[in-house]
Amino acid sequence: MSGTASITVEREAPDSLDSSVLVNAIERHLAERYPAESRHGYSVEKLIEREVAFFVARVNGAPAGCGGIELVGADYGEIKRMWVDPAFRGLG
Repeated sequence: MSGTASITVEREAPDSLDSSVLVNAIERHLAERYPAESRHGYSVEKLIEREVAFFVARVNGAPAGCGGIELVGADYGEIKRMWVDPAFRGLG
């Protein structure tokens, strides 16, 4: 990708079309590398059930990455489903 990219990050439902595409990409990537019993990422349904704050990053309007944070009390949060499509890595 050449030139200046417009990068935005917005909160979005984990079951939106763009979110689902990105979460499915994470699953494919992990399935190629790890057996099912070693993959512990939240499903879309669990992200919703656990009220994970979920975000989608877009580059020039195209979904490029995603991630969520699940707050654990007032002390800390855990990153959930963090992913950047390889075509968009290194843009900032």
